[in-house]
Amino acid sequence: MRLKYRGQSYEYEPVDATVEESEMSGSNRWQSFQFSYPRHIPVPQVPRNLTYRGVHYQTDEVGEQALGSFRRYPAAPVSPDARTSLKTRCALMREVEQMHLENIQKRLQHRIEVAQARGDQALVAALEDEMSQMVCHI
Repeated sequence: MRLKYRGQSYEYEPVDATVEESEMSGSNRWQSFQFSYPRHIPVPQVPRNLTYRGVHYQTDEVGEQALGSFRRYPAAPVSPDARTSLKTRCALMREVEQMHLENIQKRLQHRIEVAQARGDQALVAALEDEMSQMVCHI
């Protein structure tokens, strides 16, 4: 069927929307029924030559990467300065993570103290359970 949208003509081919019956069945208000689902119909795509971060590859009709399309490049050498800065960054991230966990523990401890002052034993039990789970992750 030939159609036109905003001045552009195109050929429309309706998709066969066949429905398959499932093994599952159910009932609602004493009425039995069988579940059904549409059959998966792959939509063909145009093969394309693409580039991602300087690496060229191509896709096939299914949209997956075509085999053998990647070029393998040797790893770039890493300078000693870059290694040092990476180690520094990793150490900084570990320090920040440790500080974050300590802050969470302090807040939980404060909340436990407030709940104890109120006499809310259910909340105290829940917060202590949360604290014990926190200790397991450290």
